[in-house]
Parts: sequence; structure tokens; C-alpha cells
Amino acid sequence: METALLATASTIISSECRLILQEIEYYWQSLECVLTDPLTRKSSLVDGFKTPLELFVCELTERCPPGCVCVHRPANATLHVYCSNKNLTVLPAVLPGLPDNRTRYKLDFSNNRLVRLERRDYFANTSILDLNNCGVVIVSDWEEVIQIPHVNLNGNKIKSLSPSVLSANITAVEKLNIANNLWDCSCENKWMSGWLASLGVRLTPKVLCYSPDRLRGKNIIQVSGEEFCVDPPSEAASKAAKKSLTISMSSVTGVVFLLLSWRHRLPSQGEAVQQMDVSSV
Repeated sequence: METALLATASTIISSECRLILQEIEYYWQSLECVLTDPLTRKSSLVDGFKTPLELFVCELTERCPPGCVCVHRPANATLHVYCSNKNLTVLPAVLPGLPDNRTRYKLDFSNNRLVRLERRDYFANTSILDLNNCGVVIVSDWEEVIQIPHVNLNGNKIKSLSPSVLSANITAVEKLNIANNLWDCSCENKWMSGWLASLGVRLTPKVLCYSPDRLRGKNIIQVSGEEFCVDPPSEAASKAAKKSLTISMSSVTGVVFLLLSWRHRLPSQGEAVQQMDVSSV
């Protein structure tokens, strides 16, 4: 069901009305229309003849998630779904249908409580996915998510990417924001550095290590494979232990050698008796 209202930057007007207004503009000096913001529901009066085409939109109610606002913008072929801060724990299973093949979803699910991000069929027709600050810990299908041109996963609790992205096609990626997560820069994740570097300027902003402590705050792209896998304090302690063991073994070997040498210098029991007999003559 479509609501025919007039809109400005984030407001509503029926898309069908625009052509009619253009045709009758010659006969009218001005045409007052009610402008209503679909998010705040605030209204004001505007001149319908002077309203840009891209501001003509339609609010959709059928299959729009409860508490959310769904707006079709014909001029830029997008269907915006505003579901920010709605206490969602899972993404909606369905959304309002797209009116044509060129229209794409722009999804704002920011500031919710998702924990786990699971794929949805509508991802295939999504141009923007905003999941900023949702508490996401697990992304179940990274290879599907990175097919969305613009993805914002900033400020979540993600620790690692899935190795499945290594074989995924990344040509669709235009902007990927995965900053301010709990990235684990341990040895098994060293491959992430090269993959993230391959995104170049499409990765924004910097993605920093959270653990281990020795790498916290470092840009993952700038961490070498050796740094991922070698802990300098542990390595130093290991070398010190090996050196100490070497010294200890050397000391033991020296003591054994001295004991053996001393034993060889001692006369046998028969030799001792013979020496005593000789000395008594």
C-alpha cells in the first residue's frame, strides 16, 4: 500500500503527481502542497512546482517491519528501510517488494541488538547495509555480505573474518567499514592482513588489532606475518630458557667429565696393595 504525500529531503510526495504538476504549471503561479517528513511526521507547506523530482517519494506499509519506516524514492531507484534503534535481535525475514529491477534496498539497521548476522534473500538486491553499533559477534556468511557494495559494521564485537572471503569475488565492494571491532591478530588470522590490504581505499577507516595486547591499536594491514606469530617477550623468554638449559647441560657435562677423569687417575685395589707391599720392603 502506498501513501501519496509530498516530501523534501527525507519527506514524502506521490511520484505520480509530479508529471501532472509539470503539465499544469503553465496555468498556475504556485501550488501549495503539504510536505511531511516520514521519520518525524512533521509537516510544512511547499510550492509543488518547485519541489525537485528526487524529493517525490512514497511511503510503503505492506511488509514494512513493525516500528520501521519504508520509503520508495523513484528518482534514485532506492527503497529505504529505516529500522535504526528498534531493539531488533534478528534481521526481518522479509521487506516490501521492490517495484522494478533497477531499484535497490538501502537498509538502516544500526543501533540494534543483533549479536549474530545471518544472510537474507534481500541482500542480493541491497546497495547499502548499515549495521553500525549492533553488538554483532558472529557473521555467518561473510561471502554474501561482501557482495553488498556499501557495508557498515563499525562498532561491533567481531573478532575475525571467515577464510571463505579468500575465494569470494570482491569486485562488488565499494565501501567496507569494519572498524572498532574486537579484531584478534593472533597467528591463525595473519592472512587477514593481505586480504584487507587488497581492498585498498575501499576499506575505511583503519581496522585495528584489539588482541593480543602487544598488537592492540596497530593497523592490521601494517602488521607483518612475523608480528602476528611471534611474541617478542615470549620469544626472549624462550631463548633465555634455552640458553640457561644449554649452560646447565654444559655444567653437568663438565662435572661428569671431571669425575670420570678423577676416577681414571685413582689406582685399582690390586695396584694399591702392590704399592703398599713395595713400600714396606
